[in-house]
Amino acid sequence: MTGVRRVLWRAVGVAVVVAALYFVARRLAGDWDAAVAAARSYSPVELLASLLAAMVGLAMTAFAWRRLLAGLGHPLARRPAFGVFFVSQIGKYVPGSVWPYLAQARLSRQLDVPGSRAAQAGVTFVLLHLLTGLVVGAPRLVLGEGLDARFVWALLVVPGVLLVVHPRVTTWLGARAARLMRVEATPMAPRWRDLSVAATWLLGAWLAYGVSLALLVAPVEEVGPTDLLWLTSAYALAWSVGFVAAAVLVVAAPAGVGVREVALLATLGGVVSGGAAAVVVVLSRVTMTVADVLWAVLAGRAAGISRRT
Repeated sequence: MTGVRRVLWRAVGVAVVVAALYFVARRLAGDWDAAVAAARSYSPVELLASLLAAMVGLAMTAFAWRRLLAGLGHPLARRPAFGVFFVSQIGKYVPGSVWPYLAQARLSRQLDVPGSRAAQAGVTFVLLHLLTGLVVGAPRLVLGEGLDARFVWALLVVPGVLLVVHPRVTTWLGARAARLMRVEATPMAPRWRDLSVAATWLLGAWLAYGVSLALLVAPVEEVGPTDLLWLTSAYALAWSVGFVAAAVLVVAAPAGVGVREVALLATLGGVVSGGAAAVVVVLSRVTMTVADVLWAVLAGRAAGISRRT
């Protein structure tokens, strides 16, 4: 982009994120008494349990990425793999969508993994993550009550994501990503078996995220087994919407901030509403962010990755 277009695009993205955060804040202010009552109902044990469930889900995503990388001919032991994956994932909180992939390529090279293979594993991982998120989120969109057509477009994304997850397409995308990052390009096609195993890990991650969300909802609303599945689907749909927003609003919506929260507010309808729902949404974002940081610190230290690196 030219300088003027880049500034205009960034301004549009910032405006969307600010508007989304304003919507969440307005929901809190509009039902302040209920929000305060909901916030006071949490105990440290409940918040810790939600955090642990989120960390379990993130660990499963690391196993998925590790399997994809192994399928490309570069198996890594769990400790270094977790170090590379979780330290690089902090990059998603930096404006711009390329930082996690750049970090994976750089850190992986220290483990004798070509940068192009790391880039291909990273691209395949996020596409598979989005695909499984849309699949898990589909029931909330199709069967939910009180959810209008705002997110129907998410289902239209599924065929396109199915196409780009095909091994031939991910091979081309990996080569393209390697050239953009100026690393050596030696991509290879992933195997269907590795894609299936990685997808299974990601489905487990969505369930863990649903448990994390349910533990935040339980203090303010009764949660049963059906509600757990419903909340899992709701979170997956909200995450997918936030991911697409982060991909489109490249520099302005790191980690889907703002957009994911608005989507989660909408998808929580039928289980929790009003100010309590806004509190749950805010706590969910804080929980996932803390889980990301904790994993980066713990896995980075275990893998011997220095702060400077």
